Amino acid sequence: AVAGLCARVRQARECEGDTCTGLTRVAARGLGMTIITVLRNWRAELCALGNIPLVILIYIPRLFISIIVVIVAQFCRLGAWCIDETSDITRQPKVNKRILIVTDYLPPQTHGIAIRFQQYITHMRSHGHEVHVFATTQRPELETSFDHPRLPSVINPWNVQNRMAYNPGARLAWTLGARQWDMVHVVYPSLIGAFVIAVCGWRRIPVYCSHHVDIDFYARRYTRFKVVRTFGMLLYDLLARWPCQRGATVNAAPTLQFLRAHMRVDPAKSARIPTGVAIEAFKPQHVGHRQADRRALLERIGVPDAGSKAEAGKGPAVWLLVQRLAPEKDTGLVFGALAAALEQAGVSSTPHTSATATGSLPVQVVIAGDGPSMAALQAEVRERGLPVTFLGSVDHKNLPALYRGASCFVTCSTSETYGLTVVEALASGTPAVMPHCEVFDELHKERLPPSWFYDPAHLQSVALLVALRAASTPEAAAWLVENPIKLSWETSTEELLAQYEKAIEYNLPYRREKSSHKVALVHSLIASATFFAVWWLMRIYSRYIIRLFARAMLLDVTISNEGAGGPPAAKAAGLRCQRQRSSRAALSLSAVGCPLRGAETALRARLAGRRAGTQLGPRESMHADRMD
Repeated sequence: AVAGLCARVRQARECEGDTCTGLTRVAARGLGMTIITVLRNWRAELCALGNIPLVILIYIPRLFISIIVVIVAQFCRLGAWCIDETSDITRQPKVNKRILIVTDYLPPQTHGIAIRFQQYITHMRSHGHEVHVFATTQRPELETSFDHPRLPSVINPWNVQNRMAYNPGARLAWTLGARQWDMVHVVYPSLIGAFVIAVCGWRRIPVYCSHHVDIDFYARRYTRFKVVRTFGMLLYDLLARWPCQRGATVNAAPTLQFLRAHMRVDPAKSARIPTGVAIEAFKPQHVGHRQADRRALLERIGVPDAGSKAEAGKGPAVWLLVQRLAPEKDTGLVFGALAAALEQAGVSSTPHTSATATGSLPVQVVIAGDGPSMAALQAEVRERGLPVTFLGSVDHKNLPALYRGASCFVTCSTSETYGLTVVEALASGTPAVMPHCEVFDELHKERLPPSWFYDPAHLQSVALLVALRAASTPEAAAWLVENPIKLSWETSTEELLAQYEKAIEYNLPYRREKSSHKVALVHSLIASATFFAVWWLMRIYSRYIIRLFARAMLLDVTISNEGAGGPPAAKAAGLRCQRQRSSRAALSLSAVGCPLRGAETALRARLAGRRAGTQLGPRESMHADRMD
């Protein structure tokens, strides 16, 4: 907008006879366009929020209902405990554990968090543990009687394929308040974690909070306005980060480096959440397994004579990316390295090259994934004529064949908190190229060859190309065969259960404090006070919403509680509502042929007013006279 304003000022100086008048006119027009541009950007930012503003309106009433449900459940437990009909408050050793997991991420979502927790849940249940899951979604074929994929949720405006819970709901509130739990695991990011942590802290239940997304990084990349970003991060601190710091028994993350950068945490109460892969599904089962997968992949991307090239171990180098196509993933960096590789090979890529022509090039890029940046990336590929194949969203069970068929795997994202696709590629026997960053250096720097890493700060395309060439050689694949990755979900789940046990033992002294009758009595009094406080706040909030709605509907509403001296009708109802519309609204009502409806309303108001001893307004009296 500023550049356009300057151009118009120069044009006005050349063309306008009266320079001052032209400058004034152009400056006013440019200022107006600047204001319009800013307003349009704000409108786009607000429209991206979807129905979140409506959710904010009903958030407080639903939260109050959840609090009341927890208090009622606690009084029910207290009554059962008084007559000795419930288990002892102190923890008794059992063969298995009763675990509650609260998460927004489960299949059919295809990202790493959903895959990770579906594996945890499956292996915990196979060990005989009673695992209850509250989520926003779940595959119907995987749902059991212990799964509750019905948390109140809305579509995530920054990732429309996911839903995020905005309120715990009555079912989760009752489950937290009425049942006994050995461990509660809250998966972040989450907007209901503060409620869960507060209830668990009240009941002395250990809480394991695992953090999987760098919210600060995403806020900087996705939010254009600093005011909106600052307000959003403040809300996240209030609802997520600060409650975890003060109330969680253990805070965990895929890497300790990310956990320390994400929040202030006591080292004694921090842990690295274990991660694994389905080794049996990813590693080649026989000698010809990788060859068959490579042949299928070459045929899929249109390489001529794919069968003979796969058998002879020849053909183009295939660089594979498996990720969500979004700005923070920096997928376009691979295109620069690909163009440089084609230029060094003496191949010139032209715009709008056919699929058959690109299939014969010495280097191919295959991208599995979908997201908001897909259309822009496809347009860039068509414009530059690069040999890139977009497969779209691929089911997780079909990913092992893609990994095994590729020459190497590559990721350019520095926003990962773990990078599950990197481990999946390594488990498949495919070398992986990744940038130097805190997370990847902590996890893989000591176990992988240095030539598979590149520095994202200097000459990204050149450094990335060098690493890709090093990882695409047969020697790199042979090194990975001699040094396989040994991370399985079975061992990861056992390690997670061991972390649960440590958290339970750490929390045990606090739970024993609640076994006395004195503490039970104090908690009952506090619960009663909380119940009445919530009822009073809900009463005030409902009155405010009623008045706000009435003003929007051109109604004048007065809410009051009459005493003993008030009129009988007001004393019985406690509500007086006088409907006053403007003369324009009354004329429009008559214009559509409905004058008797207003007169009938006025006559009814006159009769009610006579009974209550009140006086009508002038418009109601006029309509009543017309009706008479």
